[in-house]
Formats: sequence, C-alpha cells, structure tokens
Amino acid sequence: MTHQRCEDGSLGRRTAGFTHSAKTAGVIALLVLSCGDGAVGPPRPPVATTVTVNPGSASFTALGETARFTAEVRDQNGEVMAGAVVVWASSDASVATVDGSGLVTAAGNGTATITATAGSAAGTASVIVFSEPEIYNGNLFVLPVDENLATGEWSLLDGTRQFYEHFDDDFDFLVFVVNLYPGDDPSGRSYFTSTRNDVRGIGHPISSDNRWPAALQGVVVHGIVSFSVDRRSIIHTGPMLHELMHKWANFVTPSSGSGPHWGFSSANGTLGGFDISDLADHGGGRYSAGDFSTHGVAANNKPYSPLELYLAGFLPPEEVPDLWVAEDGQWVDEASGNQMFTASRVRTYSIEDIVGMQGLRVPDHTQSQREFRAATILLVDDHHPITSRNLNQLSDDISWFSRTAGDGDDRVYNFFEATGGRAMIDMNDLSRSASQRANVPPSCTSNDTPPWAPGFVWRKH
Repeated sequence: MTHQRCEDGSLGRRTAGFTHSAKTAGVIALLVLSCGDGAVGPPRPPVATTVTVNPGSASFTALGETARFTAEVRDQNGEVMAGAVVVWASSDASVATVDGSGLVTAAGNGTATITATAGSAAGTASVIVFSEPEIYNGNLFVLPVDENLATGEWSLLDGTRQFYEHFDDDFDFLVFVVNLYPGDDPSGRSYFTSTRNDVRGIGHPISSDNRWPAALQGVVVHGIVSFSVDRRSIIHTGPMLHELMHKWANFVTPSSGSGPHWGFSSANGTLGGFDISDLADHGGGRYSAGDFSTHGVAANNKPYSPLELYLAGFLPPEEVPDLWVAEDGQWVDEASGNQMFTASRVRTYSIEDIVGMQGLRVPDHTQSQREFRAATILLVDDHHPITSRNLNQLSDDISWFSRTAGDGDDRVYNFFEATGGRAMIDMNDLSRSASQRANVPPSCTSNDTPPWAPGFVWRKH
C-alpha cells in the first residue's frame, strides 16, 4: 500500500488489525478530502454505451423508395460521441437494404429491422414496406394509395373497387380505416354509406346501386386510425357500433335536425337519446334528461337499445318500450351548466305507432340476418408511417370486435355484446374470401414476423 503524503508531512498510517480493503470507503474518502494535491487516476476513455436510431420507424409504399436514418451514440457518462464509428445492417435485405451512411431503400413487401452498432452497443428501427396490397395477420387488408390521405382526395368507390380486385363478393360490410391521427386530420370523422337496402318497415327506402358489389350492404369509414399513437385503435375505442347501426336507423321518427340519429328522445341508444327515467319537465316547454347526446356516442361504450335491436331485426316488437320524442327540441344555455332543452311539440310513440307509420319489419326477428361478414381495409400512404405496433393493435382490436363472447369489461362492447348475444360479425380470416388471383397467407406465428400474403397485384386507377 502506498501512503499518501499530506501538506502537514504526516503519512496515512495502516490501522492495526484492519486491512485497507475493509475500510476502503472511509479511507479513500478521508484521503481525497484531506490531501491538497487531490491526485486521482486518469479518466476512463469514452465507451459507446447507447445507440438511438432516428426515426424509430418508417413505412414505404413503393419499391426503391428511400429514407435516411441517423444514429446518436452516447458514452457511459451520457455524452454524445460525435466521431463514433457506426455499422448499419438490415435483418432482411429482401425487404429493405441499408448502406454505410444509414440510407434505407425499400426492396420488397414485409418488415425488417434496421440496426446501428457502435462497439458493443446497438440501436434499432423498424421498417415496413407496402408496395402492394397485403393481408396482415389474417384480418387486416393493407391498401397503399398514391394520394396524400390528409388531403381527403382518395375515392371511397375506387378504394372499394381495388379491394374487390382481390376478394370475392362475400362481405356485408367494409370498414375503411385511414392511417391518420387527429393531428393529421383534426376532423377525424367517421361515417356510414349505405350501398343497398332490402329491409322493409325501418323507414329506409328499398334501394340498390349497381356501382357496388351485390352482397355489400354498407361501408364504414373511419377518418383516423386512433385518437393517439399510444391508445387502442378506432375499432376498439371509436364509433364502430354507432356507424354499423346506421344500416338500420334512425329513419322512423323526427330527430330535430340531428340527421339519422335519435335527437331529443328516449331511444337511449348508440345513435343518441336519453334514459326516460332521467327526463324532467321544468314547465314552460323546458326539459332536462341528464347528460346525453342527440347524435349518439363516439365510442363503443353503450349497447344497442331495444328500439335499435328491433330495427336491426334482433328483437321482437313487443319488447320495445314507448319512445318519448321532442320533435322540435333545441338546446338552451343554462347558467347552472345543466343540460336543458326546449320543445313545443312532444309526442310519445308506441311500437304500434311506428309499425303503423312504417309497416311491419320484413324480414322480422325470426327470419332476419344474424350473422354478418366484414373486412377491414387500412389505407396507407407515403406521408404517414405505420408501425408494427400500430398494425398489431389494429389487428387485435378487429379480433376483439368479432368475438362471440364478452370480455368482462362493461365499459366497452363488441358487436356480439352490444346485441346481447343476438347477432355476430365475422371480420377474421380474409383469405377465405380471397379470389384466385391472391395467394392464401400463412397463419400468424409471431408479432415480430408478421404473415404476409404475396401475390396481390396492384392496379392503379
């Protein structure tokens, strides 16, 4: 042991019976604090400890498309190592290649991991290539478009035609999801387009449109994929139940300017209205009915009401309660903050009244369709990247919405739950309906290696 000489000339002495290893912390601290020269060993050289790749993900919709990735290397002290040597590699060069400068080039459909290595440290980024339409995880059809989705210039009819270039006419509903977030499209609007109606007695005229496939009953469009990047997809949190109900309602009663919704009424469904037990008459044509929306809920947090179930063909008419309607309802400002509305024309409709106006529902609840088939199409473009996490979440939520069982969470409902187990919607295994021009995709084995369905041919219109 070398003794440290201090300014007073004394020596640090070994304490009898103890080795320095037994008192290391105290002795070193004493010497460092008491000695004037403060001599310590040379600092450790910087060692690459972390590597961060930016951007963390990228998606491509054309072969040969490129993106520049950068790597930030930091040492053990968290300091940036500007001159660190970085080696780039791709996990699958058939999907994406990367050169020594971090330039990534799309080579083929699929996913790849880009790795930047500095010494023993490494960082990664994910790359997804959609140069052609693909089936993802069996239940999501990814459709690249040339347009910038944020401009809203893509055509629903053209998108539908492109879908049916690869699939047979087996679907009752199509669900288009646009790969945008509220920051990309602040409106984030969802809507339903009816393509045909052969149900009588619901107030909707019998109709068909030969521009659409014969089996297709309607199309749902969600203007965003999720309310934020770290939340469940719009299939789970958004108005899926609401938009599907527009296939059947509301076309039977006045809605006070609320369109095909329940307005100021006691329908208490996904399309609006309140619970009749909350209705209070304050006199002078002023009413309140708790916290409700005239246009319905924008989330899957409410099951279908008895009237909605009847119109959809899932419930007999005798189980539908009377409907209280303010036919000219208007919201009024209330200093207390309570929801108040006025109405001068108030009417109560029995189910017999509705049948008298619209006729019996045909087919009735004993003959109506109870099993539906739907496909989800994700629209992607060059301007708004999609990640594997987002894809997997969307696919998982499609499976959840299609379940023929409850999930134990009464804060949110899938289709089966919302109908009280009276109907189901199958949104899985799209390969069953793939046309002969499409190869059948393999089953999903891992979220890290998503199954792709090669063989789809991209046709531009």
